[in-house]
Amino acid sequence: MAQPSGSSSLQTALLPYTSLLRPPDLRRLWHKVALLLVVASGVIAVVLSVRNKDTTSETALAGLLGVLGVYGAWALVRELLVDDDVTPLLGAGLALWVVVVGRDLSLYMLYATLFSVRMVQRSVGPRATLVDSAVIVGLTMAGMVTNLNMLFWFAAVVAFVLDASLRERAWRQLVFAAGCIGGGVYFDLQHKYMMRELGFVTLPSWGKWLFVLALFCFLASFFVRCAGAPTEDGTHIRTHGRFRASMVVVLACAITSLFAGYIGLLNVGLVWVALPAVGLGLLVRLVRQWTGNVEAS
Repeated sequence: MAQPSGSSSLQTALLPYTSLLRPPDLRRLWHKVALLLVVASGVIAVVLSVRNKDTTSETALAGLLGVLGVYGAWALVRELLVDDDVTPLLGAGLALWVVVVGRDLSLYMLYATLFSVRMVQRSVGPRATLVDSAVIVGLTMAGMVTNLNMLFWFAAVVAFVLDASLRERAWRQLVFAAGCIGGGVYFDLQHKYMMRELGFVTLPSWGKWLFVLALFCFLASFFVRCAGAPTEDGTHIRTHGRFRASMVVVLACAITSLFAGYIGLLNVGLVWVALPAVGLGLLVRLVRQWTGNVEAS
């Protein structure tokens, strides 16, 4: 298999098995800077945990959450702004702030959103494997069983349907979408939690503003010109359709998080710190387009 243009050898080795993992390319300066932020986050989280006199296991968990939280936020911004190396660092920096001030952070929505976006975006080239689709379904069921986000199945269905309907269709994704719908309906019948108990009237103020931010990113995607992600033969496969579709997935994830707003900010905080960076990146690109500094891809 030819190595994708601009990709690492590790990514090339993973392609036959999964399209959800996109390791940083250490040949690129800004990727090295991002990894330094990731390491710094883990160290800071461990130091803070030690100062709080946590147990050894709690300290280790804090360090792991710090590392994965900052890395996931950087990866999500990188995924949504494929042709931008600098803006994802802002997402990583904001995530570092959340790690410092927050306790009991959850990585669930961050990685559920990241993997769903990556499945639709196809930024590494190939379509999702059966394992990738199974991972998304597994995250959906985990969200319902553990109460982390009982409505994520809706966002997963949106992602599966979009991946099945856009160019280079993957029709088998409709089977997984049906599975998520069935699981969501069954769980609702068993636990009686659906929309009658949740709604925008119950949202905290931060939730409403952040929903507006997600909506802005979605609307901006209709006007932003973006270079595609390189594939194995060096061509660009990220069409405007898949770029917009990835923003639809983010918006769907935002909606499910907000309807489940009673869970609290910490559960979705790492997703939300990525969105300001994405919004800023889109705004800068729009300004550059309007001033003639960016050419259409």
